[in-house]
Amino acid sequence: MRFAVCGAGVIGRVHAGMVARNGDARLVAIVDPVLARAEALAADFEGAQPAAELADVVADVDAVCV
Repeated sequence: MRFAVCGAGVIGRVHAGMVARNGDARLVAIVDPVLARAEALAADFEGAQPAAELADVVADVDAVCV
């Protein structure tokens, strides 16, 4: 299952880590309205793409963690 995490703050980092550790999930996107924050968090997770808008990645994911 392909996941996006919305929010690149403290809780977003926790959610991204949980998704990344789940063998049945793949973290494919980090979304934050401040693109620099999404980029910084995505850099810590191989394969995760940063985005400023959920609309930019919604077609590429099966689930969203908010």
